[in-house]
Amino acid sequence: MEDLEELLNIEAEAILRKPFKYVKEDLVIEIKPVTVAQMIEINPFLIRIKKEDWSHLEEDIKKGDISKTLEYMDKYLLIMSSVLNIIVGKDISTQITNDDMLLLFLAAYKRIQGSSFLKSIDLIQKLSPNTKAGIIAACTILKN
Repeated sequence: MEDLEELLNIEAEAILRKPFKYVKEDLVIEIKPVTVAQMIEINPFLIRIKKEDWSHLEEDIKKGDISKTLEYMDKYLLIMSSVLNIIVGKDISTQITNDDMLLLFLAAYKRIQGSSFLKSIDLIQKLSPNTKAGIIAACTILKN
């Protein structure tokens, strides 16, 4: 029930275009619902995120265990920065810390239903004809 309530709140906020506001001293950053053009622009960045990494990160954060956070930050800092720059509309990487970057990225990730996107990409990668057997199967299906 809690997941359904969270999903409905996210969708309501997106429909109403309510931004997530992050205030730090004299800096105010708004994460607004993503437009179609922005989603198309950030897709290539999101594809590079391993679904398992973010699943583990979300679980760790929920448990209050942030010991692996630096590992994720090292691995995905450039991707997070690029995605946030597109969503916010300007380069904010020099104005915020890495911790702020992670927080803002997770907020944006939730707003765009990132886990659903990563599940779709994972499924596509598993079904894509990357192997000889997959190519043969795809050709066979296309002929029928």
